[in-house]
Amino acid sequence: MPGYSDGSWKATSLPQQTGKSEPGVRWYRTSARLDLPQGQDNAIALDLAEAAAGSTGYRAQIFVNGWLIGRYLPDTGPQTRFVVPKGILREQGSNTVALAVWSTEAGAGPGSVKLVDAGASAGGIKVGAVAAPSYDATTYAMAASGARVEVDAEPFLSTSTAARVPVTLSVPKDTPTVRDVELALKVPDGWTATTDDRIRFDRVRPGGKVTAVYTVTPPGDPVHYAVLSATAQLTRSGRQGTVTGIRAVQVPPPGLSADAFLSDLTLVKAVNGWGPVERDISNGESAAGDGRPLSISGDTYAKGLGVHANSQVRVYLGGGCTRFTATAGLDDEVGDSGSVTFQVVADGRSLTTTPVVRGSDGGTDIYVDVTGARWLNLLVDGDGDVSSDHADWAGARLSCKDGA
Repeated sequence: MPGYSDGSWKATSLPQQTGKSEPGVRWYRTSARLDLPQGQDNAIALDLAEAAAGSTGYRAQIFVNGWLIGRYLPDTGPQTRFVVPKGILREQGSNTVALAVWSTEAGAGPGSVKLVDAGASAGGIKVGAVAAPSYDATTYAMAASGARVEVDAEPFLSTSTAARVPVTLSVPKDTPTVRDVELALKVPDGWTATTDDRIRFDRVRPGGKVTAVYTVTPPGDPVHYAVLSATAQLTRSGRQGTVTGIRAVQVPPPGLSADAFLSDLTLVKAVNGWGPVERDISNGESAAGDGRPLSISGDTYAKGLGVHANSQVRVYLGGGCTRFTATAGLDDEVGDSGSVTFQVVADGRSLTTTPVVRGSDGGTDIYVDVTGARWLNLLVDGDGDVSSDHADWAGARLSCKDGA
């Protein structure tokens, strides 16, 4: 923005002038005073020249008087001449030209940057100057102050169980004192957040911090993803402002401490390619409960999950289980049709992925170690052709430690 002081910037020059330039990001800024003929339409462009032949390992964003007028991309064109729109350029007065340059290899960057005459036409429509917002230290003081709000919640909370959540405002050293501080914590619908702590403070000095501890209670049902949002209303240098901090949390079901079939557990996530994920029956059609007993190659299973690619099922283990076992295959209701792969993922780590399984292949036994895992994900990929991909996690079962 015009008006922002660059007096503290470390000086640098274009690669052509220095003969060297390390990879990285640099800002170049200069000013140009113009006195162009009036009463005619003046076309002025900004030209970029490469530092050396073939030196295209950089990108640039070009600003004139605070307006972004173009981007240099070496693999697009590349365009090296950018006409400055009339009204942005001050034809009688001072102009600020700035380049944000990202060099990905040594020596890469503009060799020169010039304003050039691209021609003139008699007459033309009178266009007034269009001013960009200029930098104002007071307006942008809140961002520059670096004041920060943190929500120190645990990543996993328990259903219907109160948790201690501190909210802290920190003010860095070498910044002005903030005054009239008021802290607040917002939680999703169905949650509660209360505090007996002090939430209003007359001032927080540089290098200081203030904290209010909230008691947060999630709802009784599991929540896959929720955001706790804290704010600090405050005054700095006579201007009021707000600083915000957020924290994403999950509220899983209770962890497992005994052996369990997956179809008896809470499915924290159940995404299915056709109809709902079915418990203890095949996928069937699009309605819930319209499947038949799970069957792979003539063998039937009383327990398991019936899905259709592409699908994903997620359950919470809580770190108390040791093994996951299942027979994975296409259900007999699709005959010899279908082709899928089955994948088991624990805490973001893939434990096993089957080769492509077809309707005529029968079942594939899955036996994986899930010791210490919090989350288990079961994925079925239809490999782009999902018309008959009714898949079964037959007999899907977790072995868990008693009392874990």
